[in-house]
Formats: sequence, structure tokens, C-alpha cells
Amino acid sequence: MSKLIFCFSFLFALELYFVFVQGVEGTGLAFIVFTEAITKMPGSPAWSVLFFIMLLCLGLSTLFGNIEGVVVPLKDLNVFPKTWPHEVLTGNLF
Repeated sequence: MSKLIFCFSFLFALELYFVFVQGVEGTGLAFIVFTEAITKMPGSPAWSVLFFIMLLCLGLSTLFGNIEGVVVPLKDLNVFPKTWPHEVLTGNLF
């Protein structure tokens, strides 16, 4: 049984190696190589859902970081009153 698992993992790694040799980078890495790897894993529907949730959380955290980069200078320049809660401003711009 362990030889079968080793052979499967070796073939899987070899197949991914040829994809990497072609020079996948940037968004192609996330949406081509990772999804190809997930489809080969046992229980791929569950891994696909987890992958989607991970990308969603990554996008939301980037969005909040960008909004914070706008809100803080505007608050420092007194465009927004300093008495307004910081979370309310970020939530309203979101």
C-alpha cells in the first residue's frame, strides 16, 4: 500500500513539475496550478470550498488594508472629525 501511495505522489509531483517548468506565475499560479492540484487530491470538493474561502478572506483583508490607507490620512487632515470611531468610517467606506 505504501508503494502505491509513493508512486501516486511521485506521478503527481512529476506532473506539477512540468507545469512549473512552463513558467506559471502571478494569478496563473493561484487559478491554474493550485486548482489543478486540488482536483487531483482526495476529497477535492471540500478542498475547493476551502480554497475559495481562503481567496475570499485574502481579498477582503486586502480591501480593508486599502481602505485603512485612505481613512487614516483623511482623519489626520481633519477631513473626518476625530470623534468619529475609526471602525465606523472604515465600515461605511467598505
